[in-house]
Amino acid sequence: MRITPKLYATGLLQALHNKQGAEIAPIIDAFVALLAKNNDTAKADKVIAAFSALWNKEHKIITSEITTAKKLGNDTRDSLEAFLLKQSGARAVEIQEKIDGDVLGGMVIRYEDTVLDYSVKTKISDLISAIKQ
Repeated sequence: MRITPKLYATGLLQALHNKQGAEIAPIIDAFVALLAKNNDTAKADKVIAAFSALWNKEHKIITSEITTAKKLGNDTRDSLEAFLLKQSGARAVEIQEKIDGDVLGGMVIRYEDTVLDYSVKTKISDLISAIKQ
């Protein structure tokens, strides 16, 4: 039977449940040995991604990609984090910034299945479409 990365990740998450400190390292070592024994070390990146997604879901952590024309300031980043916590109901937010000059100004916020487009580019495009009608 072939073990999928998600199945590996689920098993690891269950094995680590309620473990702390020194209890974790031997579990990780055994897990890596299992990957090697099954000749599945090439799946490690996908297992890590699946594990991260499962961990974040269980612990109500969301990852948000925020695309802007220039780097966010600390105050803006803090405000966005508070906004996303409130919007999503998450306990924590991991913000990944992406710089894209095509945005022109404003921002595009993506998290889970949600896209909030507050970009100047989109506003201009919407205005042009409205004028043409």
